[in-house]
Amino acid sequence: MKEKKAYVLVYCATIVLVVCITSAASAQTRKNTGRVIFMERCAACHAPNGKGNLNVIAMVNGDISRIDLTDETTAKKQDVDLRSTILDGRGLMPAHKDKLTAVEVDHVLKFIRQLGKKRK
Repeated sequence: MKEKKAYVLVYCATIVLVVCITSAASAQTRKNTGRVIFMERCAACHAPNGKGNLNVIAMVNGDISRIDLTDETTAKKQDVDLRSTILDGRGLMPAHKDKLTAVEVDHVLKFIRQLGKKRK
């Protein structure tokens, strides 16, 4: 009987350990999701640091502020406006409504907000 209890205890401890490890990995994945999507879909124009890729400046008539996501203009925009731009596109920026889920857009939006905070 004691052996059975010990087996059940070890089994339960293993389950708890697996759940904890999986939760920690999942949290780290969620944390990095916005950055990963940004790097895949946005960094070519907005640059990895969000300040705008100088190689595409001609596409915005030399106005780097149009692609700089770290500036005060972006910081002042409401989430709903940024979400709309991500989903529907704007000017030369392509729409992502058929490419990203609502959750993925939320992750990208959080990442963009973090870029602006690094500016300070």
